[in-house]
Amino acid sequence: MELKTITWNIGGGKLLQDGADPLRMTSYTEDGLNAIAGLLESEEPDVIALQETQRKEEYDQVERIASSLGYEHYFHDSTSASHIDTDCRLGHGVISRYPISQHRFGLFENPNAQVTWEDGSTATTHDKGFSSCVVSIGDTRIEVTTPGGAALTTSCTGDWP
Repeated sequence: MELKTITWNIGGGKLLQDGADPLRMTSYTEDGLNAIAGLLESEEPDVIALQETQRKEEYDQVERIASSLGYEHYFHDSTSASHIDTDCRLGHGVISRYPISQHRFGLFENPNAQVTWEDGSTATTHDKGFSSCVVSIGDTRIEVTTPGGAALTTSCTGDWP
């Protein structure tokens, strides 16, 4: 059996405006969640790890993507107030075709570093963390970890089906 995984920092689900400067936050205002879900659907992954996801009480990007793909198994952790959309929380999550168990979450130490942009505004580093879970495929258990803003890591125990 082959297991296909995808990890993606979706940048709050925002797309770069045509012709805009990719180094400026203000260039990313167009909602791209449907495009992201469409690309994921075309790739047909078994496990998806997402970073820089957005969530607020009535809106959850991980839940929306999982639902649009028809995946029943997912979780979404939030680490900090979003610098992308100020009424949301920023986080990460895992979506899987297979059952998820043993979900864990932890925070990394935040150095609270600041940078001053060309326009005089400042930005301060926000909290980052990690989420981990076990994906079960029959008797095989795969540990999946997705740090906020980083890549998917996996380890596997059991007999591969």
